[in-house]
Amino acid sequence: MPQRKKSTDSASKPILVVDDEESIFYMVQRALNNEGMPCRHATDIYRAQSIILQQRPSLILLDWMLPGGSGIELLRELRQNNEMHHIPIIMLTVHDSEANIVQALNEGADDYICKPFSPREMISRILAVLRRTDSHSHQSLLVCGPLVLNHDNRQVTINEHPIKLTLTEFDLLWYLALHDERVLTRHQLLSEIWSGNYDIDERTVDANIRRLRRRLRSQPDCSGVVQTIYGVGYRFSKATIERSV
Repeated sequence: MPQRKKSTDSASKPILVVDDEESIFYMVQRALNNEGMPCRHATDIYRAQSIILQQRPSLILLDWMLPGGSGIELLRELRQNNEMHHIPIIMLTVHDSEANIVQALNEGADDYICKPFSPREMISRILAVLRRTDSHSHQSLLVCGPLVLNHDNRQVTINEHPIKLTLTEFDLLWYLALHDERVLTRHQLLSEIWSGNYDIDERTVDANIRRLRRRLRSQPDCSGVVQTIYGVGYRFSKATIERSV
């Protein structure tokens, strides 16, 4: 069977599958190959770290439980790394409890897939994340007082101090800032940021908003820029920045 044309330019870099179950990897590999996406395989933390350092994958499918350490530990390490923190990460896990899912999102996962999963579900989630990576906006720079968002390189600075954000956190902040003072519902944010992936629920929005706020609190001028409108959703308020400077 001929391979399909690559679904996204990000797929030119390999997708890294970090899972010690050979059967899982072969299933994932077949599905990715059918989409024209190259992939690499690591069965433990150490091999995964080596591949990430050498090849900077376009996306990581990361199992929760691994030899040599947990996937959560690697996720945390990557999110704290200045050069690697932007790599999209989808957790593969048998832990489908709300507490574990929220933990993964709070640590910086862009999405999660609970085992067992179908190849179709996996591809759908991967493409949704990669579309966000490859998306382009007519506007490349947003300046809100000391807060500057650069869409071209996905960088955020406050008072010229860089703020490390994941892909999802940046997309949330960018979309909220584009709609300054407009209240956006969780459903609107799910539709825009997660491309209408209805397997993801509102807890995903809330977890990413909480994490985004923690990043922004490092700079008091912008600590209250993302506001909760109880019972409705969230709002970006440039006026809160202007009042604080």
